Amino acid sequence: MISAKNIRDAFPKSMQPKLVPIARRLFAGNLDLLARLYHTDKWGVHWYTQHYQRYFAPLRQQRIQLLEIGVGGYDDSAQGGSSLRMWKAFFPKARIVGIDLHDKTHMSEPRIEIRQCDQTDAEKLRQINAEYGGFDIIIDDGSHLNEHVIKTFGILFPLLRQGGIYSIEDTQTS
Repeated sequence: MISAKNIRDAFPKSMQPKLVPIARRLFAGNLDLLARLYHTDKWGVHWYTQHYQRYFAPLRQQRIQLLEIGVGGYDDSAQGGSSLRMWKAFFPKARIVGIDLHDKTHMSEPRIEIRQCDQTDAEKLRQINAEYGGFDIIIDDGSHLNEHVIKTFGILFPLLRQGGIYSIEDTQTS
């Protein structure tokens, strides 16, 4: 059976970057495999991908705007962005926007834009929302602090596009 783990384990690390585009095409419609390929915690640790697969699949081939709060890697500027790349592979026509408290803007790439932003900065969040014309999917994987999650939700949920999906991750930490 072909799996993301088999591809990673079967080839030396030096070859793996060349294999990612091939694997991405093979696994494009399967979030479980994409999460493993991109080494996100959305599979295995939290088991979110099975739920995202169910609710996001109907949007997969649409031109959507997706915002993820929290790029990952904390204050290490070289770490993070795994789930943004997973979303890019899953949604081939989407524009993916990530925001993070720490400067991760250098990790932007085609169809992935990263902005430095505090998730509770109402003015900046409204500005980003307006710049992108609203979002179809918003995923809060930011600070996980109740006060931040509630404030961010209060700002962004009313701005979510009609029929959009708002997801809050890691509520167990609060």
